[in-house]
Amino acid sequence: NVYVVNGEESAEEVFEEIKNEISKLLK
Repeated sequence: NVYVVNGEESAEEVFEEIKNEISKLLK
């Protein structure tokens, strides 16, 4: 996935998305 960080999306939200992607890969 491509993560676009703008004024609307905080680093924490991006980090949560990345964690979700990693957890899917580990299942």
